[in-house]
Amino acid sequence: MSSYGETGQAAAQIAVEDVNAYFARAGIPYQIQVLVEDSATDPAAALTALQKFANQGIQIVIGPYASSTVAGVKDFADQNDILILSPASSSVSLSIAGDNIYRMVADDSNQGLAIAHYLAGVGKKRLIPVFMDDSFGNSLYESTRRAFETLESVCEDGIPFPPETNNFDALLQTINARVESAIAQEGADAVAVHLIAFEQTVQLFQLAKNYPALAGVLWIGNDGITENQRLLENADAAAFAVRAGFVSPILRMDDTSTVVIPSFPFTQHFMQRMRAKIGRNGDEFSIHVYDAIWLSALAASRSGNSTDLNTLKSSLAEASIIYIGYFARIVWNAAGDRDVGTYGFYSVKETAANAYDWINVGSFRFRSGRPQGQVPLRLTGVEIPADLPNLNIAALLPLSGELSGAGQSAQRILEISANNLNSYLQAEGVAGRISLTIEDTQTDPAVTLHKLQQIAASDSARIVIGPFDSASVAAVKEFVDSEGLIVISPASTASSLSVPDHIYRLILDNAKQAQALVGLMRQEMVRAVIPVWRNDTYGNDLQSQLRDKMLAADGVVLEGVRYDPNTTDFSSLIQTLNDQVNSARQQFGDKFVAVVLFSYEEAKDIFISAFDQERLRSLRWYGCDANARLASVLSDPRAQDFAVAA
Repeated sequence: MSSYGETGQAAAQIAVEDVNAYFARAGIPYQIQVLVEDSATDPAAALTALQKFANQGIQIVIGPYASSTVAGVKDFADQNDILILSPASSSVSLSIAGDNIYRMVADDSNQGLAIAHYLAGVGKKRLIPVFMDDSFGNSLYESTRRAFETLESVCEDGIPFPPETNNFDALLQTINARVESAIAQEGADAVAVHLIAFEQTVQLFQLAKNYPALAGVLWIGNDGITENQRLLENADAAAFAVRAGFVSPILRMDDTSTVVIPSFPFTQHFMQRMRAKIGRNGDEFSIHVYDAIWLSALAASRSGNSTDLNTLKSSLAEASIIYIGYFARIVWNAAGDRDVGTYGFYSVKETAANAYDWINVGSFRFRSGRPQGQVPLRLTGVEIPADLPNLNIAALLPLSGELSGAGQSAQRILEISANNLNSYLQAEGVAGRISLTIEDTQTDPAVTLHKLQQIAASDSARIVIGPFDSASVAAVKEFVDSEGLIVISPASTASSLSVPDHIYRLILDNAKQAQALVGLMRQEMVRAVIPVWRNDTYGNDLQSQLRDKMLAADGVVLEGVRYDPNTTDFSSLIQTLNDQVNSARQQFGDKFVAVVLFSYEEAKDIFISAFDQERLRSLRWYGCDANARLASVLSDPRAQDFAVAA
């Protein structure tokens, strides 16, 4: 498993950089370092390394990877209060509640379930298992057998082999005889070989070319070989994998495993850093190492660097709740194993003469040992053609004006995204690159339309990201539809724009937002609300939706105050609002009245104008998606003080 060890070490270095940067920003008085020892995928070597760590007072250890090596260190870890976080071990025999072993992957009952469903999904009725005769091999063999047989299919008796073997001739002869017999009974299309091995797979595939029948049936692997670099680097082994349609699963936590998209932004950011360190992509286990470093660091810091085992375990449990994980929250079951996720299935593809890569061809979702969803297995893959031409994407961003903070942030994110995507395309051998044309809309509908017309006239882009605000989206809608452009708005929410057209919006519309606001208000016992809203497409629509949802919930929406988006002096608005608040308090009582503000960045100026109005400060205020987490509010002491008070 040395290929995984190399990527794991690089991932650990990246995690250390990120954790230490976070600790410094957050004022946490710790810095971490990672000491690395080679387990050699050998239980005895792993135990020696763990004993060395114990002598140095280390209580949290990432690894070992293989289940056989985890089994080899388990007793020592339990007896010496050492926590083990394995990035790859999955043997069912190690699913033990209350021990010191935590695993960043699910156990083999889930992997066996995924493999069985994949095989059934591609029409396989007879399975010939070939497995390492160790803890992992036996565990996955039995799990797959049970799952496959429940799908009304036949799993033959497995063919075990010693993990340390270097002579595969006799094993291949046995496999070949079984395959020829199965083909004679069922036909090649119904037969598959399940190979449960680590890097022994490379040598076995290299020799399998001498047995023509073996490439005539599907071969399926396991997470101990998926995305392995050694297999790709051996031309004979990779060529056999292609001929045999070799496919292999691995636990994934992000959308790349659902084969809807070829890349996931977070994945590409990580992979780009991995390529900078070791010249190639990381694998899934390396991401588990990254997460394990974060969990360990957070647990140690939250415990005050305690040496008490129970305190460390409690802190680790707390860390798993607050740490989102690189792709998803870490959810462990009672045995300390990952309990929910998706297995991605990967196949070897020849990308050029004697050049190979792993590509995603399917996925299987599970939760707590059961298939998840109505269609847990998906077999649709996405492939980017190598001759993809250059593509320019235009963006209409509010770099100035009322939404300038959001626009400037979006510009930085777009540039990062283009950089990550181009890095991905280069790594995949794709010729084309992504470029950006970014225009400032000034948060002005007329300017937005003019800029879009210029983009269309130059024919520089047919896909446009933006505009942000609903008023600008409404202003360009007719032109977009007539020109056949594709517009993707990151922020427009007006319900009036929820119509079949060429405009796609990435967030929920105002009807959903209003429903959420009313639900929150009801929970907090608000009976009457006074709206303050901007007089434009966004504000009018959200105010209308709030009124409908509030009345449907037997609440009261008072007259409120509508203002022109160009307003700069809010003193008159504040006086009118003050009068309405005073009246509402007398009618409904202080505890049951609230103000809701539907604004853009002018929220800061409204808060400053209301700063010395005690009635308004003591009332509850609610906002909206356009004024949530505004940096401008935090930058002004008066605005910040009012927001805290309200």
